[in-house]
Order: sequence, then C-alpha cells, then structure tokens
Amino acid sequence: MRPFRDRRGRREQAAYRILRRLGEVVAPSYVIGGPPRSWMADAAFMKGLDRFRPYGLRDSLERYFNLENLARAALGLGGEFAECGAFYGGSTYVLLRALSEAPLRLHVFESFRGLPPPGPKDDRRWKEGDFRSSDKVFLELTRDYAGNLCLHTGDVQTSLPHLADRRFGFAHVDLDLYESTKYAMTFFLPRLVAGGVIVCDDYGFPTESGAKAAVDQTCAAAGARVIPLSSGQAVVVGCPPSSGRGAA
Repeated sequence: MRPFRDRRGRREQAAYRILRRLGEVVAPSYVIGGPPRSWMADAAFMKGLDRFRPYGLRDSLERYFNLENLARAALGLGGEFAECGAFYGGSTYVLLRALSEAPLRLHVFESFRGLPPPGPKDDRRWKEGDFRSSDKVFLELTRDYAGNLCLHTGDVQTSLPHLADRRFGFAHVDLDLYESTKYAMTFFLPRLVAGGVIVCDDYGFPTESGAKAAVDQTCAAAGARVIPLSSGQAVVVGCPPSSGRGAA
C-alpha cells in the first residue's frame, strides 16, 4: 500500500489498517476493499447518488462506478442501450448520467413487483416479491435525466420481444434469478453490435449461483467470453462480425 504524505491521508491509512485487522477477527472471510481510491473523490458522482441512501443503494458504489464507465466506453459503438432490473434506480441513474453526453435513450425493463418465483437453480434465500419497488419513487429519483429514459414496465419475457428488431451497444442485466437472466442473455447476445457490452451484475456473489449459471451457459453456447470483475460484476463483449458470431 502506497504511503500518504499528508496528515489526512495518513489518518485514513491508519483507519484502514484498523478496519482491516478488525475485519480479520470479526469476519475473516470478508475482504476489506482497500484504502481510498480516486473515484471516491469524484464529488459529482458521489453527490448524485446521495438520494439513493435511504434505499441502501450506496452499498453498490464500486459497481455503479464500473457501470457508468463501461457505458461511456460503449457510446460510440452504435446500437441501443438497455437495462433489465432497476429496483429503485441507482444503476439507472449512473447509466443515464453517462448517456446524457450523447443523444441516446436508455430502455429500462422493470416490473416493480419484485422477483418472480425462484426456481430450483436459484439460491434458497430468494423469495417471490424480493426487491419490490415503486415506479413513482424510481421516476422521482431518476428525474434529472428523464429525457433519456424509456421505461418498459413488466417482466422481461413479455417486454423484451418488443425490441427484437433492434441491435444493442450496451446492456445491463441485474435479474438475480436463473430463468430471467437466461432469457435476457439469450435475447441480448445475438443482438450485440461488434464490441457491444453486456454487464452482468449478479455474477460473482455466492447467493447469485442461478444467475451465474445462466450467464455461463448462454455465453458458452454463443462462444462469448465472460470476464469477471472484482466488484462481483462480469463483462461480456460482443464478437466482431468476422468471427461468425452474433446476429446478422
């Protein structure tokens, strides 16, 4: 760990060491994330997400930062931008923030009824109705970028087919369960433009074994590579046309 030269930095480094040692005792299987990083000093990014604090969504800050920057990297690829599973809109907000730099819209697919009934491949902790949210609260929290938002209310199985004739430059899949994730991945993979990106939110967590299995299976069938991130997300990049993969 690189030493800090200023007094505040030394205090934060000392606090991190204390937290790390405490964590080794209280929760030895949990890894403390590390000392402060530069993205944590991004005042606009952090302030914009303050509104999501009452909904517990600030626990996902590292994933949000990754998501926003991956979306920005896909802005010049062409194709639509989509998100499946939005809850109260923390991830939607950062995606809309990225899209505000270009005349693009974000298609968001959310039922607001919570999870459908879990299946046999899903972790037993999940229950029907988990992650139930509110469309009114969602729209209020994302109001800053309402002009870039196209909301599709309903399950992905009934909503996604309405965009079956589109190509996608970016998709965020956060559906938690095997069947829903498999459906979304099967939909997006052949419709990615060359270099298009799918970010899978539920890949690297023990409670998301069903979603991980769905991602692995659909990507293996399509010949697409899954790139796990330390944040628990995974990234899938669309194959170029010369590889023979993807939709015509």
